[in-house]
Amino acid sequence: MSSWIQRVRDVARRNRPSRKPQLWEDPWLSLRRRLAFEVNRRTRADWLDSTHVIPLSGAGFANGGGAPLSLAVVPREMMNQSLFLYGSFEIAETRLIQSLLRPGMTFLDIGANIGYYTVIGARLVGPSGKVHCFEPHPEIRARLQDNIARNGFQNVVVHGEAVAENSGTVSFFVSAYDENQGVSSILPGSGRRESQPVPSVSLDDFVAGLGPGGVDLIKMDIEGAEVQVISGGQRTLSANDAPAIIFEAANLEPVARALSAFGYRIKRHHYTLARGLELLDPDAAFDNIFGEYEAPNYLAAKDAAVFQAAVDAANAARPAMLRVLGRI
Repeated sequence: MSSWIQRVRDVARRNRPSRKPQLWEDPWLSLRRRLAFEVNRRTRADWLDSTHVIPLSGAGFANGGGAPLSLAVVPREMMNQSLFLYGSFEIAETRLIQSLLRPGMTFLDIGANIGYYTVIGARLVGPSGKVHCFEPHPEIRARLQDNIARNGFQNVVVHGEAVAENSGTVSFFVSAYDENQGVSSILPGSGRRESQPVPSVSLDDFVAGLGPGGVDLIKMDIEGAEVQVISGGQRTLSANDAPAIIFEAANLEPVARALSAFGYRIKRHHYTLARGLELLDPDAAFDNIFGEYEAPNYLAAKDAAVFQAAVDAANAARPAMLRVLGRI
């Protein structure tokens, strides 16, 4: 009995509001989803590998009174499982993107996976804006296209190219893990199996093809290939009005060096219920509540005012109850 009690205490400690904000942003949704997850995975042998259409959490989303965004997910896969359980993924990055995108903007989602950030971006930029999403993995790209169609967006363009240093063709190394297809990359590495050729486009070539207006925000989740994208975007990134960039990097130093050459400043983003969105110096010591299951994520911008504006926008209308919960 004492062992069982200890396990319950451990679960409660890991999931308290100060440690798991993605759960407490929409607790009733999370409770229903957790019950469904635990019952179904124990009673239906094929449930984890089946496709389930779920609404995303409405907490903090700029839905504009429209229907909730929805995605088709396969719960065995890591990102999909988070979406099923919480209705959201990477809550800090979600809040950051929500604070940066506005109607009429152009957003590049490089490494779009099944389209979580793509559909959020499409809702935020509206009919007058545009989202260009890139996913070279053919099976995942098919799911991405289905999720865009499912939400009825006409302002999204899906691209099968990998964004790389040069336009042409590159090798694409597919994840060897069914549970984590997100580690596929144009770079070889642990957990990636044999490569397949895919078309590629440089950032400069792509942006040049867009014509007037350019790009307002880029999100990159490309498993170590960030420097290649930066190298292929020298004209775009050296401009005075160069876009802000959100990126994941297990090794920040080479990415920071490449971006600083163009005048970018970099902040690490974090989120708690008590303090909301925070943008921290990359080498600052802090209590990273996501450290066990998320890679570090950053925001790069040339204008320091972008950082403060993002924090102000993200935290302006946060309910007082969330701040209170965040102290628990």
